[in-house]
Amino acid sequence: MQWLDIHFPEFTAVFGDSEGKEAMITLSSFQLLSMILELGEAKGLEAWKKEN
Repeated sequence: MQWLDIHFPEFTAVFGDSEGKEAMITLSSFQLLSMILELGEAKGLEAWKKEN
């Protein structure tokens, strides 16, 4: 959890259950917040849809 606090501090605020399906998909697809910001919202949603 320390890694998340340093590199992705918003994670626990965005995902109430840090071990939920969407949280795990996000971490496996985008290890850093900067990756999500760089690729944009559409790519994030695409990753979720692909895994569901």
